Amino acid sequence: MSNFQRAVDDLKTWLSAVLTYQDTCLDGFENTTTDAAQSMSKALKSASELTANILAIVDEFSNTIGSMNIPFMSRRLLEADGEGEAAVPEWVSAGKRRLLQAGPPQLKPNVTVAQDGSGDFKTIMEALATVPKKSEEAFVIYVKEGVYSEYVTVDRDLTNVVMYGDGPMKTRVTGNRNFRQNITTKDTATFTVVGNGFFGRDLGFENSAGAENHQAVALRVQSDLSVFYQCQFDGYQDTLYTHAYRQFYRDCTVTGTIDFIFGNAQVVLQNCLILVRRPLDNQQNIVTAQGRKEKRSAGGSSCTTAPSPPTPASRPSRPGSRRTSAGRGRSIPGPSTSSASWTTSSTPWAGCRGSGTTGCAPASTPRWTTGGLAPTPARAPRGRGSRR
Repeated sequence: MSNFQRAVDDLKTWLSAVLTYQDTCLDGFENTTTDAAQSMSKALKSASELTANILAIVDEFSNTIGSMNIPFMSRRLLEADGEGEAAVPEWVSAGKRRLLQAGPPQLKPNVTVAQDGSGDFKTIMEALATVPKKSEEAFVIYVKEGVYSEYVTVDRDLTNVVMYGDGPMKTRVTGNRNFRQNITTKDTATFTVVGNGFFGRDLGFENSAGAENHQAVALRVQSDLSVFYQCQFDGYQDTLYTHAYRQFYRDCTVTGTIDFIFGNAQVVLQNCLILVRRPLDNQQNIVTAQGRKEKRSAGGSSCTTAPSPPTPASRPSRPGSRRTSAGRGRSIPGPSTSSASWTTSSTPWAGCRGSGTTGCAPASTPRWTTGGLAPTPARAPRGRGSRR
């Protein structure tokens, strides 16, 4: 990829994140009637329109340059290195690629967290307080086996943090904040990652609030260029909040009941195990609720796996929602998630890809995971306004 393409993709990613944050703020003003709230809502809508216009200009400029077929500016069909399960997004650095290897991580920690006092600190937040601000070098935190009942935030200025544990069922971070406590969805997260370049491995994240308490996030990520490997995310409704920017998950496990993978990041879940838990009697299992609102936004979800047991997998939480899926997973019975339609009539984009899926292209990372356009839909529309 040329420097020009990287710059355009970065710009589209950042503008898309701004739109996502503005939309999140607008959600907070729903059902409010005060004059101040109405004024703020109006200002946010104006800001969103301006951001969308800037994104449209960048997108059209990029398309115009691309149509000129200038050799050093031409875009590859798929912005990924490798094929199938070996593929990773182009933006994953060489150092992180080495950490995506099987076997014990070959890392020397800067600090160690251990509840029994055998490390440098007893809590993860204490360890994070020692991370250099805005560092370009990796800062490695080893979290020993234990259940850590704390709410963790990797702040914006804590960049390139590498955190690993003894396994997702041994090193676990747990909490139970939930919507019924009059907390906004994003603030229910047990573990929040904001600082760019985060890498997590062999860790478990849990929100134990239960299905009856509705929205309760285990992990919220708005860290650009973040990677999670061999991690587990356990919850019920809204387990994994892939809020914004570029994110990559490999060989992870996600459990939940409703909308338990949601947000508007450019996210790839590769070879992940998606487990559907029993919902309340008046609820329906929904795996993903992709949140793209503006059609030019870079956001989208790509899952190279299928849920177990098979279930209608997706619903569009915003008009521009899009996701792709493929029948590739870790010993998961049942058909591909791509065989399931969107659960409501809307105007989303839902594609399918991968091994054994009729009418689909070979499995690989879609172009829009690095800021390009979505691939061509594989099948004719079903239902009013829907595409899959």
